[in-house]
This record gives sequence, structure tokens and C-alpha cells, in this order.
Amino acid sequence: MSYTYLSLNDSHSSAGCLTSDGTEDAAAMNNVVEQLENRLSVSDFMKMQEKFMSSGLNRTMVMTREEFTEQMSAVIRPSTKEEFGELFDKIDVIQDGFIDWDKVTSFMLLDLNEKDERTKSLVIPQWKNLRLLSSTHKDVIQHVTFLKGSSCYLTVSRNGLLGIWGENLKLQRTLQITTEAVKLKDLWVTTLVSLPNVNKIAVAFTSKEVCFYDLNSEQGLSLQYRLHGLLGTVICMDYWYNPHDGNEAILTLGDVSGQASMV
Repeated sequence: MSYTYLSLNDSHSSAGCLTSDGTEDAAAMNNVVEQLENRLSVSDFMKMQEKFMSSGLNRTMVMTREEFTEQMSAVIRPSTKEEFGELFDKIDVIQDGFIDWDKVTSFMLLDLNEKDERTKSLVIPQWKNLRLLSSTHKDVIQHVTFLKGSSCYLTVSRNGLLGIWGENLKLQRTLQITTEAVKLKDLWVTTLVSLPNVNKIAVAFTSKEVCFYDLNSEQGLSLQYRLHGLLGTVICMDYWYNPHDGNEAILTLGDVSGQASMV
């Protein structure tokens, strides 16, 4: 690769940020607290690129440290020769005494990537220490959901035991889910979804049915109605409703055969 060195046609003898009358703008310099590479704008990079471009030559222009500090501090304001000198030293990692535009862009891309990684590390949530809860469930927990209206959590296990937990994760009570289709010993719950606008829950079973229970009942769970005769066992459910129109709601069912249906 051939190189052509730039001459110092646009150099300035004094460092610092100058006003139109040639005096140093102390107020502006007092605001220069960030590192130079953090303050450079797109417009600044375009000015820097112009300095590296050689009109009419298909050669890569290079600059020494002195040329770089003189040329760039003259077109980038506010800045100082010292700041561009520090930037040159960061770019010239192999210390060969000169840099070109490719080295500048490579350094900036690497610097931006490192800053992005640091930012990501700072936004990682600081989790509290894990707290083990004694579970009332003796079988596999199939689903956990939160009821906003009641400010409580619901857990349901495979054998149909429903746990109601407060926001402090203390168990408030347990209820046994039953269905007329199968005996209790044969009961197998697959999933659960809450219907918050009507204060009900829908529970799916391997008996290819979905039962809807009322949570307002003082006696416990009150079976309201059943959806039975399904072609496949429902294994996942989702519920949406219009908060402005209680009559507009959709219950989506997904079964073991990969079929999805809406009610």
C-alpha cells in the first residue's frame, strides 16, 4: 500500500477553542468534560474524512501525530490539540507513528461496540437473593398466573390443586378443582388461564374439556360451564378482552395436535 503524507496547510499555532476575535473561549472549554471521541458528531466525522481524502489520487492518505492534531483541532470545535493527540495515541495502537481513515473508523467502531457492551451490563436487573417457598403442591405445577384485579397469584398442579398466594407470596388458601367427566384420582390438569374481566378461570384437562370456574364463590370454586367434545387435549390457552367493552373477548386454545381455535 502506498501512502501520501498531508502537508500542514491549515495548521494553527495555538491550541484551544478560539472565538471570532482570536481569544480563547474559556466558558466553552470548561464544558469540555467528556472524552473527545464521545463528543464527535456525524458532521465532525465528515470533516475529519475530508481531511483524509486526496482529490484526484487513488491513494490512502496518512497523517502523523502532529499533522493529525493540527488539522483536526482546526476544523473540530470545541477541541484542543492535546485532545486530538490523545485520540491519535488510542488509534495508533501499534505505534507506527501515522494513521489513516481506515484506522480511525476501525477504532470508532470498536469503541462504540465496547460502550454498547458496557451499557448492556449496566441495565442488567439486580435480582434479590432467591427465597425458597414451601409448596403445598404434591404434584407437578402446570401453570402460574397473576390476577391483577385480586392482586394474587394462582398456581395449579397436575392433580387439580389450586393454590392462591398473596403478593407477598404467602399461601392464602388451596382449592381442589373437580370435573364431572373423570374421577378425582384420574384428574389431570394441563393448563389454566385467567379471565380477569369476569373474575373466572378456565382450566383444561386431558379429558378433552375446558371448564370455567367462578372465583367469587364463597364455597370455593363454582363450576359455571364446560366446553367438552374437543378433538384434542388442550395444552395451552390465552385470553384477550377489550377493557372498554366487556362483551368483546377471545379465548384461544392450542391442543396436542398443533391445532389452534378461538372461542
